[in-house]
Amino acid sequence: MRGVGRNRTAIAALVLLIAALACGEETPLPEASPETLANTPEGLPTPTAAGERILSIDITMTEESQRDEATAYDTAVGIIKDAGATATSYTIYWDEFEPKPGKYAPVLQEWLEVVNLYYPYREIDLTLNIAVVDMTHKRVPSDLMDTRFDSPEMIARFNAFLDQTIGEIYGPHLVSLAIGNEADGYLGTGPDTWEAYQVFYEATAEHVRSIRPDLAIGTKATYDGMMGDVAAEVKALNTTSDVIMVTYYPMGDDGKAQDPSEVMRDFDALVAA
Repeated sequence: MRGVGRNRTAIAALVLLIAALACGEETPLPEASPETLANTPEGLPTPTAAGERILSIDITMTEESQRDEATAYDTAVGIIKDAGATATSYTIYWDEFEPKPGKYAPVLQEWLEVVNLYYPYREIDLTLNIAVVDMTHKRVPSDLMDTRFDSPEMIARFNAFLDQTIGEIYGPHLVSLAIGNEADGYLGTGPDTWEAYQVFYEATAEHVRSIRPDLAIGTKATYDGMMGDVAAEVKALNTTSDVIMVTYYPMGDDGKAQDPSEVMRDFDALVAA
């Protein structure tokens, strides 16, 4: 989810919702029958048991839903759980949570309350993205905008931010962390090089492992980045990643959805790469 972290009223309302939700009961999800698994559409692979795999579904709030964001978000969580999701994603931005050097916005503590109370209560895991880079934008505190990613100051400041965020999330419901979102859209276009970002990523990921060794850590790149002109740079960046994270939009150049067979072809190519 993107943006809820900026709405202090919605965050507070989510915390209050926990008490209200305690009065209701959820219907357990039915297990897939052998018939369901057997009736796979032609051309698609037969489903396999989930095993240790995680199905995470993102939640995007519409303008209309933001009128009662907490209730709408909670409803959406119920919908994705009914669809079989065991986790949902959440994106936060370093520059929004640390507007001044070492000074964290009040919304940070409120966000931590949601993470530590709401998600465990709703029995859904969290995949977190801290967007130090978000597509074509650098999302660091304003005083660090001209600082290289491999600067000791940049690394130390982000490690301190990780202590205030990852270090304050308790329990096993946080399952993964992405450091940066679609970084290939930004790196190489300005003073921040792939090499500098790799130094930053490896150093800060190692810091996360020292405080949360249970997390799967990666950095997100686009499908085009992984398969295109910067494929070598993305591969090098992922040398120390626990998981390979990629964003994929199944749309053609005309903006229309691709045929499922084309999507499977792209996935096969991605795995082979």
